[in-house]
Amino acid sequence: MRPHQKTIPSIVALLIATVCVTADFQDSCYRIVLDDSEVTASCRDTHGNYQDTSIDITTCLGVTADHKLVCDASNDGSARGCVRSVNCELLESRKTLYCRCGYGEMTINLGTCVQNINGQLMC
Repeated sequence: MRPHQKTIPSIVALLIATVCVTADFQDSCYRIVLDDSEVTASCRDTHGNYQDTSIDITTCLGVTADHKLVCDASNDGSARGCVRSVNCELLESRKTLYCRCGYGEMTINLGTCVQNINGQLMC
């Protein structure tokens, strides 16, 4: 086997690991907990090690004029008043954020807004 032929499988394995780690964070993280507006989890990095990480999910979410939760990493803070653990909970799947606010009930799949990037939760 030529030296470059040994390198190609290693590069392919690293690319596959990277893609997996940046996919839905729920697929590469465990102990996912909502505390106030902070989601904490232990997430796998590209080396297969788990890192404790957290993110204030109000930095990843916004509320539209018609009162729907949306992914919006450049938001105006509109989700901050609603997204708190007194108003919100992670449903059993740990994928869906369910909130009860003054203007009604809202849900959103957090996997569409939050990612695991090399062991760190990010918008």
